[in-house]
Amino acid sequence: MNEEIQRADPRYRRQTLAVLVIAVVIAVAALFAIQHWMRNQAIVLTPEQALRQIRLWTAITVLLSGVCLLSLAAYFWQQAAKTLRARRWPPPGMRLLRDHRILHGDTAQPVVLRLRLSAVVLLVLTVGFGLIAWRLVAVLG
Repeated sequence: MNEEIQRADPRYRRQTLAVLVIAVVIAVAALFAIQHWMRNQAIVLTPEQALRQIRLWTAITVLLSGVCLLSLAAYFWQQAAKTLRARRWPPPGMRLLRDHRILHGDTAQPVVLRLRLSAVVLLVLTVGFGLIAWRLVAVLG
């Protein structure tokens, strides 16, 4: 059986690794900064004020996480549309982290279904995150 393979892009792999390393460094730095800020807030604020601050920042974090989920859902939906138009997975022009067998015609349809289903699940999670953030803000009064 003669399979078509779309080769991985080594440059894209290096870029992705660099972005992930930078994201981890930023996340660790943010964690330490937040811990320092919370210790200072605990000293200055009353317990009620501290609880309000924690709820507010939790709501902001949940809302931003929802935006990330929404972006991922949009990307999945877009990739499903490209795959459907091209009748091929991966769609033409897509950069890959690893080599992938090209699926043509009807064999690409399950990928479209999984991408769309994943997008819908992410959209539902986004709505849930929005409701949680709204509830946290509503409790703040």
